[in-house]
Amino acid sequence: MPIDRNCVVCGKGFSVKANRAETAKTCSNECRGKLQAQRYARERPTLKCDGCGNSFQVKAHRVGTVRYCSSACKTEANRVEIICACCGEPFWVFKSQKSRRSYCSNACRGQAMKRAELQCETCGKAYSKVRNAAEASRFCSKACLDKSKLNRVDKTCEHCGTGYSVNGYRADASRFCSEACKWKCFTGNEHWESPDGKTPEGYKRSGTNGLVHRDVMLAWMLEEAPDHRFIVEEDGEKRLASWVDVHHIDRDRSHNERGNLLALLREAHSRLHHSRKKPDPGECWPPDPPRY
Repeated sequence: MPIDRNCVVCGKGFSVKANRAETAKTCSNECRGKLQAQRYARERPTLKCDGCGNSFQVKAHRVGTVRYCSSACKTEANRVEIICACCGEPFWVFKSQKSRRSYCSNACRGQAMKRAELQCETCGKAYSKVRNAAEASRFCSKACLDKSKLNRVDKTCEHCGTGYSVNGYRADASRFCSEACKWKCFTGNEHWESPDGKTPEGYKRSGTNGLVHRDVMLAWMLEEAPDHRFIVEEDGEKRLASWVDVHHIDRDRSHNERGNLLALLREAHSRLHHSRKKPDPGECWPPDPPRY
């Protein structure tokens, strides 16, 4: 049974089927279009373009996602100017391409990739390098680079008296021809004493074979945790186990106060220095240190 309704746009009467009585509002498609236009006009807020600064309207559901009034404004706002690494002329690229673009054109890129003729500072041979890397290049190969670093200096071993040579940058620190001579000197009767009472690594000595930081840590642990597994008994004497290191928290190897020391497993000590990883409570003493 048809039901009579009035058009909300033009006011004319019209009839619809009963199942459309609640949804029908207009008498024709023309009035329906006018109604939609009015509704959209009411729901379109006004925004300010981030690029040109002009005002523009968007649909309500796009507020918060639209920043530019047109594609041209969006493109202009997302471009940056950089300098061509070959010709030195400025050119525009998108911000997302800034890290990948160095040249303004394929011609400049090809010119930069051309090879420059250079002369090796070690062997004197001629070699070529791409132009963009030519300024930093000094040697024709890794072998020549290694030879340039050698600059050997003759030294005499302080333990066995054998002559040997070391790289120039190690001349002041090197005292022994091998690791064997180094440790024979430190642990044998012919123990070498440095003028400042330190090992070559910078640790303070205690007596002939001891180290101050290990003695301080042992005394501290005997007072606070005498039954800890880090303490072992050898020849009737308690000492720190050989697989336990003592770490200096402030990295100053001459600062041996208790609050600056941390006993920990050798593996945990290595991770701490190389990866800055805090040791687990079971790997160190005191457990769970606030500083490490």
